[in-house]
Amino acid sequence: MHDEPIPFQRVPHRTQFFLLRHGESEGNRRRMIQGHVDMPLTDVGRDHARAAGKYFSRGGLDHILSSPLSRARETAEIVASSLANGSGQGPEPQISFLDCLKELDTGIFSGLTVSEIQEQFPEEWDAFTHRSWEAVPSAERLEELLARAAETWEAMIQAAEGGARNVLAVSHGGMIQWLFKLTFSDRWSSWLPVTRTGNCGIYQLVVTPVPGDLSPEGPGFYAEWLKVNHLPYQR
Repeated sequence: MHDEPIPFQRVPHRTQFFLLRHGESEGNRRRMIQGHVDMPLTDVGRDHARAAGKYFSRGGLDHILSSPLSRARETAEIVASSLANGSGQGPEPQISFLDCLKELDTGIFSGLTVSEIQEQFPEEWDAFTHRSWEAVPSAERLEELLARAAETWEAMIQAAEGGARNVLAVSHGGMIQWLFKLTFSDRWSSWLPVTRTGNCGIYQLVVTPVPGDLSPEGPGFYAEWLKVNHLPYQR
């Protein structure tokens, strides 16, 4: 189990960290549990991504990280292209694709719709409603998810240490739960509670160092979640 706080004290300047879920995928449209099943965006999902790109073009992005699964990859590419074409703030940002940003492995439920799961695996579905993915055979466990979330935050903090002030990670609904939760605590033993994450829902965390802090505990910082599941295509 991951047992260390996220080291935000290493962030050298005020930095905005953004998390973005991918746009609507073909699997979402079918109410499929996707996991690692690689499903493309729908046309609606591409509209979601373009709306996110327009949102980020207001302030720009210095660094983009993304899951390599195609629904996240295409979302990240659309956002990057929107920044280059619509903001006038410079070239299209490069995207780094990281396996740690993939969706959780949903085990025997992968590739099935909810109704198919309820028909084929009624006992496992009932257990899932009580204990979430910990009850699903061959699904990814908390220890690995926590480790992947910590690895992602490490990559985002390294981007800030390299000079980035606006960092985006494009991921999936399940993985974003842990990227979000891990900023509040260093130990989690349950999926619950969860936060709703819509397609292209935007999370924004601002980390600001405390200037001149020479305390023996190390540099201080102030971290504030400004947006949680903001949908840029809704008014």
